[in-house]
Amino acid sequence: MSYGNKFGNSGNGNEKDSAVVKTDANVAIRGRLSRLVYAGGDYGESVGLLLDDAVLVEGVLMREVDSGYLKVFGWTEFENDLPEGYTAADAPEEYDFRHPQGVNTYSLVAARLVPDGEEPSGEEYEIGDMITFEGGSVKPKGFSRALVKTLASNPDEMVLSTDDIYNWLNSEVTLRPELEGREVIYIKYLQEPQDGRGNPFQMPQVIDMESGEVIIKEGYGQTFLPGVSDDEIDVVVGQEAAIPATDGGATDVVAEAPAEEPSSAAVDEFVTTMIDLQVDDEDQILAQLTSLVNAAGHDLSEDAVDAFGGESAVVDAILG
Repeated sequence: MSYGNKFGNSGNGNEKDSAVVKTDANVAIRGRLSRLVYAGGDYGESVGLLLDDAVLVEGVLMREVDSGYLKVFGWTEFENDLPEGYTAADAPEEYDFRHPQGVNTYSLVAARLVPDGEEPSGEEYEIGDMITFEGGSVKPKGFSRALVKTLASNPDEMVLSTDDIYNWLNSEVTLRPELEGREVIYIKYLQEPQDGRGNPFQMPQVIDMESGEVIIKEGYGQTFLPGVSDDEIDVVVGQEAAIPATDGGATDVVAEAPAEEPSSAAVDEFVTTMIDLQVDDEDQILAQLTSLVNAAGHDLSEDAVDAFGGESAVVDAILG
């Protein structure tokens, strides 16, 4: 996705020297918080999180062959093809990632696995200075809003909308000054809905390496435990978690995605890709959707479409 290099006041230009790294669910990266930046372009607004001296803690780091972009996949992406009792050495050397336009081929850079209660396998890998962007498709993702509310100064003034991808983020978004330079583990994990209904959704968790505490929304104490809307996000980013500042402890919160429960991630990706490709014909959208739902080994399932609201909801999300 192109953001048109339109950065807000929180950027100072150095973000262009940082490696662009996409992240999947169930991954963990250690690094020093540098800043938040605003990015806006043809496909809406995004927040960029910059980490200095980033290191892969858990996940499979791969490079897209054609573009050169990096992406950290969670191990669940490959679990159907991995042997029982797999280790980091079993990470695929190449991976074909399917999407509506075709296939993107990724090559392995590094892999590290931290099983619960076991010794890690694979070496930590130094990524260096990096930036990862979070936005959405038609609407800003709950994850994106939660990340801003967790790390930004004046967080309630930074998230302007829950349903407008072009006007959801304040261009003056900045990292809280007391967090600058702090060494953290940045985790993207799957959160179960509080009412037990619906699909898991991605949420951020940022753990202070020195204290072992989870960084929460500005203005909340570590014992704040209130009750995807803004209120639900406040619950997640306000929760306390007793997690030791170690690699093994960090991955205690990286829950595996239950294979039997549909996730909206594949539908969100389909919607984003159709918008990116400017597909505006309903019959073509439905034909592509049906083709992918019926494709063997593809994450886009009928259950996921139904959970999203059905085919009509997918079409509406694409055509606006």
